[in-house]
Amino acid sequence: MSLLGLPNELLLMIAEQMVSERDINAMTQLDRFTYALLNKYLYDHNIRKSGSSALLWAAKHGQLGTAQRLIKGGANVETNPRPLFQRPLHVAATYGQVEVAQLLVDHGATITFLDGHFKTALHHAAENGHAAMVEMLLRHGHLLLEQTNHLVPATPLHQAAKYGHAEVVRLLLAAGCKADTAKYGTSETALHLSLEHLPNQIRHKGKGKKISVKKRDSMKAKTAILLIEHGADVRALPRSNQTPLELAIKVSYVNVVWHLLEKGANPNGSVGIPLATTPPSPYTPFWTYIPPIMTIMSLAKSLGNQKIIYLLQVAQNKAHAASGNNP
Repeated sequence: MSLLGLPNELLLMIAEQMVSERDINAMTQLDRFTYALLNKYLYDHNIRKSGSSALLWAAKHGQLGTAQRLIKGGANVETNPRPLFQRPLHVAATYGQVEVAQLLVDHGATITFLDGHFKTALHHAAENGHAAMVEMLLRHGHLLLEQTNHLVPATPLHQAAKYGHAEVVRLLLAAGCKADTAKYGTSETALHLSLEHLPNQIRHKGKGKKISVKKRDSMKAKTAILLIEHGADVRALPRSNQTPLELAIKVSYVNVVWHLLEKGANPNGSVGIPLATTPPSPYTPFWTYIPPIMTIMSLAKSLGNQKIIYLLQVAQNKAHAASGNNP
């Protein structure tokens, strides 16, 4: 007698003796009959024996029907059987699965819960550029968590700005995020992070293909301009002592340089000196060494971007004229 010829009771008994859900799932796939008989048992087994881990899978892959069935069967929407204490809502936010996230929120998922990286669902959605997810979470009253500390060093706005997600930045600013909130430990603002050089391609979770360096730079430049237009402090100094203008010159964001100068960035300033700067000779006492001062203009000339040099010259002439001096 074949396995399919056994009575329903025996088939259920065989499934109950299986430890691996993969084996139970394989058994449900034998034909339509075993699927109808054992699929409910498979869901119940996952809820009772595996801590509703299938809900994490459904959240990652956007399987709304699976998530609905699990929740109807009693799955815990706050389950976190994986490392880093990521709950299903964190996973759905990371991969941009809005429908599943909405279902989880509707069934009581805590939207401000911090995972093992001390990030909320909004952090993950902002970092990966999922604007629709960010909008949904904000609509449901997700706290912005503006106060950074040693546990939560960055806000969602910092995460979005770092990777050039202009639409997410726009949503967060409209929701009341402060453009100049400093990142804990570095004192960087979102504007500084939008001008940070990222040399490699990146693939945000749920976004498919890798984002080229050229496209990413274009995204980051647009994000920086958006922050400037919303009143970000163009002269803010993080602990690295690099102004937004210096950073924009280093990454050759010409349009950003223009916007910074229009908003009052100092074209006659000096370049921040890294704390790790060492004397040119081992015979020079460190405490007597004074590093050479490089100006913003000399930095631009050393990099050779003629458009930026021209913008700085125009800004310097305006500054001289405004002070009553000849250019």
